[in-house]
Amino acid sequence: MIEPLRQDILYSIRTLAKNRTVTFMVVLIFALGVGANTAIFSVVNAVLLRPLPFNDPDQIVGLRETLPDEGSIPASYRSFAEWRDRVTAFSSLACMTKWNPNLESGSEPLRVSGMAVSASYFDVMGLRPVLGRTFVPGEDRVGSNRVVILSHELWQRQFGSDPSILDKPVKIDGKSFTVVGVMPPAVSNPEIGWQDLWTQYLVDDQKARLNPGRYLRINGRLKPGVTLDQARAQVESTMTLMRRDFPQTHGKNYGVDIRPLVDFVVPARTRTALLILLGVVGCVLLIACTNISNLLLARAVGREREMAIRAALGATRTRLIRQLLAESLIVSLLSAAAGLLLAKVGLQVLLSLNAGAIPRAEQIHLDGAVLAFTLLIALLAGLIFGLTPALVTTKVDLHDLVKEGGRGGGQGIRHRRLRGILVIGEVAVALTLLIASGLMVRSYWRLTNIEPGFNMDDVLTMQLNLPVISYPENSDVVNFYRQLSTRVASLPGVNSVSLSQSLPLRGPVYTDPVFVEGEPVPPEGQEPYIRQNIVTTDFFKSMGISILKGRSFTEQETWETGGALIVNEAFVRRFFPTQDPLGKRIKMSSDGQWVSIVGVVANTVQSNFESEPIPEMYYTYINSVSEPMAALSLIVHTKTEPMTVAGSIRNELKGIDPTLPLSNVMTMRAIADNVLAKPRLNLLLIGIFAVLALILAVVGIYSVMSYVASQRTREIGVRMALGAQSHQVFWLIIWQGMSLVLVGLVVGMAGALLLSRLMATLLYGVTVTDPLTLLSAPLLLAAIALFACYFPARKAMRLDPVDALRYE
Repeated sequence: MIEPLRQDILYSIRTLAKNRTVTFMVVLIFALGVGANTAIFSVVNAVLLRPLPFNDPDQIVGLRETLPDEGSIPASYRSFAEWRDRVTAFSSLACMTKWNPNLESGSEPLRVSGMAVSASYFDVMGLRPVLGRTFVPGEDRVGSNRVVILSHELWQRQFGSDPSILDKPVKIDGKSFTVVGVMPPAVSNPEIGWQDLWTQYLVDDQKARLNPGRYLRINGRLKPGVTLDQARAQVESTMTLMRRDFPQTHGKNYGVDIRPLVDFVVPARTRTALLILLGVVGCVLLIACTNISNLLLARAVGREREMAIRAALGATRTRLIRQLLAESLIVSLLSAAAGLLLAKVGLQVLLSLNAGAIPRAEQIHLDGAVLAFTLLIALLAGLIFGLTPALVTTKVDLHDLVKEGGRGGGQGIRHRRLRGILVIGEVAVALTLLIASGLMVRSYWRLTNIEPGFNMDDVLTMQLNLPVISYPENSDVVNFYRQLSTRVASLPGVNSVSLSQSLPLRGPVYTDPVFVEGEPVPPEGQEPYIRQNIVTTDFFKSMGISILKGRSFTEQETWETGGALIVNEAFVRRFFPTQDPLGKRIKMSSDGQWVSIVGVVANTVQSNFESEPIPEMYYTYINSVSEPMAALSLIVHTKTEPMTVAGSIRNELKGIDPTLPLSNVMTMRAIADNVLAKPRLNLLLIGIFAVLALILAVVGIYSVMSYVASQRTREIGVRMALGAQSHQVFWLIIWQGMSLVLVGLVVGMAGALLLSRLMATLLYGVTVTDPLTLLSAPLLLAAIALFACYFPARKAMRLDPVDALRYE
């Protein structure tokens, strides 16, 4: 058995080497299909298939609160405390919130990414330090000693991997923290992103329960033997009690969302997009296999006599099929190797374009599972595209083959029919992908043409956070930001400067309850919560937001007196649809102070480009609602390219406080590009694979029609000898090709409608039955297919009848 197999392999290698051109084309086409599938499977494997990097990740669940219009939202501390105390389904429950403190290390202050977590966080996530310990119960209470755990990467980068770092103090936001542990490499929270350090989430438990703010993510670890449904029942029961007992913080609209943590890390929309992409590249591989089958079928005709002679010398059909399959599998292995190289390059490009569009992107690489997948699809595809030609080629009829003209018999007819079916299939698949790509293009075009309501050009943003220990009084915070605004505004190249609590498309998002003067007071727990932002005088000027009615804030209102409010159009439509809002008064608590509306501004894009604008209100920096914010975004409208003034701003900041770092220095255009990264990446990938499928389909049509024309040379010679005109021959070949294309288009439309319905959640402003796309894609493919048929038809019409009759 081994010796015949060795002979088959050696003979296959000689045969492939002898037909280098065909072999190269087959390997190239197949490598494109394998490489595309390997690259996308690498992403799917890392994001969807690989477990989260924690101990027993299937036992970790996420808990969030819900609102009817907003879906899942962060939870309040009361929810965490009640679930922790009443729900018995969890072995431990932890809360966390992201923060970006200033770390005083080295000559320059450093803004780092961190999380404030409850003491049980590391138990829930199943994490253990490589040095020291984690937090212990009681360290998350106000008055406890401040302790910090460092990431392995921060420990190496800023502290030189010092093994004696434990119990040493570090300055974070001007306060002294004691290092108690160092985490292993590459530890992060995949839902929130990278963390440089972890500190305790310090609370006064009873006081914190009264806070209606919702900014906590909560994770729990199920007890052994407890199912998710059992835990959900307990959590929902507790939420029902909270709605009854605490209407002031948990009104009737609040619900709970409890799911496996991986569902929060990889949202359903991302999961759908990746599965669709995997299906798309599978279609590309299918087209590649179809093209290869057509090439091998064409080559098979030339090998029929070889197969007949070998059969006449005693070779069984099984031996002949094994020989041809050996050739296919060798080609498959060569293609797999080339496909892996293409996949590696493709992944590097994909990750460079990621910009946060793919969760868990840091775990994407070519590992053993990906290599096994590549080998498996290469071997399976090799069997698929090699088996059909092998079965057809080895089904020989010695009598037909020894006859002159035997090629035009039943064997040739079967070949033509099979090639026709393959052409129909690849046209159908190519049209499906082309329509999917067209829908994505239309959707992305609509997204990028949404009027954001603010200026994205010539606007530079950056973030600051004043540590309490350095700025303990409200007046210290106000004086710092007022001085910084004045100094930056005087810089060359600066038009205007402002500060804000949050930025469009970036956040964070804060809400406040609203009570309108003259309107009935809503029942406790049913107050409308409205998005709010705290800004300074020139915010609307710096951002280019139009003031539709009234005026902006004055300097005095911003820095000294407060007491003014500006709202957007959506706010007016909700609360004052038939009234002039100017001069109307609202307050943010039942016993709060009334604040007058002094202006109305245009709606802006808020959290993303896809959501409709919601009511929003803007407070002055000094206001009667809250204390002056210590963490703000600096917004600079420039006369020149925005990033050119960043260095001057840093110098001005150092002149005021050299210990403060600037972080997240970005233009508004870059922020918008990041928000559009996910739909742009979906469009790019589907578009690339659709174009690749289109090219492969056209190559397939051209090769088949060229071969068909060559096989009908004698027939064409006879027709022309009997009086057929050149243009009749031309249209004969054209019709033969386009009839197959038209059938493929009909089949492809059905497939496209099915795929587009699966893509519905990825589209914006475009329906799955978009007439423009459904009309233009088939016309484009038909036009390109006609072009592919043109050259073989043109060559056929120029045949000399005498030469054609001498053919073979």
